[in-house]
Amino acid sequence: MENTNPTNPFPGDVIKQELEKRGWTHEDLSKILGRPRPVITNIILGKTVITPTTAQELSVALGGTADYWLKLESDYQLSQSIDDTGMIRERAKLYEFAPLKEMQRRGWITSTDDFEDIEKQLCDFFHVSSVDESPKLEVAMRTSKTHTNEATRAQITWCYRCLYLASALLVKQYDPDMVRKAIPDLRKLATRQEWVKEIPRFLTELGIRFVVVEQLPKTKIDGAALWMNDSPIIALSLRFDRIDNLWHNVFHELFHILNNDGYRLDLEPDDETPIDEIDEVEKRANDESADALIPTGVLDSFIRRVSPFYRRERIIQFANRNKIHPGIVIGQLQHRKEISWKSNKEFLVNVRDIIKKTALTDGWGCTIGRSER
Repeated sequence: MENTNPTNPFPGDVIKQELEKRGWTHEDLSKILGRPRPVITNIILGKTVITPTTAQELSVALGGTADYWLKLESDYQLSQSIDDTGMIRERAKLYEFAPLKEMQRRGWITSTDDFEDIEKQLCDFFHVSSVDESPKLEVAMRTSKTHTNEATRAQITWCYRCLYLASALLVKQYDPDMVRKAIPDLRKLATRQEWVKEIPRFLTELGIRFVVVEQLPKTKIDGAALWMNDSPIIALSLRFDRIDNLWHNVFHELFHILNNDGYRLDLEPDDETPIDEIDEVEKRANDESADALIPTGVLDSFIRRVSPFYRRERIIQFANRNKIHPGIVIGQLQHRKEISWKSNKEFLVNVRDIIKKTALTDGWGCTIGRSER
């Protein structure tokens, strides 16, 4: 069967042409197909679409294939639709540019149906002239050599929010030498659970901005070392509400800063990744953080004496002797796989609600700000 009709012809006209070529009427076609005449009339008038069953029947009665008749119907329907794909493409671009829904839920941009306003807000948030421009923030992520280290747009969005909050903080002049000298005093705060509230004030005196921002879904962010001109920023997500995670991440980001590692975004480590495949910069920060909290030689000696019998009393005695919270001891033993992740969980106390009182915080439904100074 030949189709001499123009592009996207009306299916009913094609059927009528085929009937005229054969000298058939609507009544004849209804009898051939075994369909009521009103049904045939509605198909020809376009009131009823050509279904796969109808297409199969028309192919037998009038020629062509079922695919031909279905394509005839779909092409015509598409040609009659309003071409607003340009606007759809522009709106889709906004959703691809950033985690729009989550940003609106968190109040980082206002919720509105005005997409021009949304685009303007996104441009202001990321300091770009249009959503065709990529945000100018290059972060190096904690990763293994076998994994990509390209940050997702949601992870970059989290960093931008941290930078925005940090800009509101007033800190003293940053001096790396002063920070290194102050590390022993910072470490003293890791002795007791309630002393974590002193971390923001302590870092502020050293010229380091400290913010806490709840992670965005599926970003697996632990923290980041960021910079605002010559002023460093430690940003934490506190997604694991444990004292050992808090202190490890504080020192981890602090050593990134002291080592001038630039922008570093630290994500959930992959436990299946061999040690020798971990980024050397990250491995150094991990080692320095662990050593600052519990000197490596001291912990090695404890493990040699006690392993594998890590009784509660032994852990408390070791923690007291080294003036460190027992939860941090547990965390390091778990990391070394000396004990299971389920062991001695009672020591892994929560600290998020404590530090939220003094740190500039965004997330968990709390108001941004510090209720205690």
